[in-house]
Amino acid sequence: MNHGQILSDYCYSPPNCPMSMNNTLPPNMTEYLFTLLYDFVEDMNPDMEMCLDFCESQGIYISDPVYDVITDLLWNKENN
Repeated sequence: MNHGQILSDYCYSPPNCPMSMNNTLPPNMTEYLFTLLYDFVEDMNPDMEMCLDFCESQGIYISDPVYDVITDLLWNKENN
């Protein structure tokens, strides 16, 4: 799974959802920052704590959706 697929998983709202979440990212997380995080995981093989520190150093608020993105990135890195 590439980072585009993970990103689209978090940026898609179901047809019956009253909120339009299409083409949006978790709060305070731009596509550029997501790409930085993806590259960090690919290059550094970090654990969760390192990812959280990296996000905080980039000014990313660790919301539940951001935590979910990190979890998925780490899981995909470990299992692919």
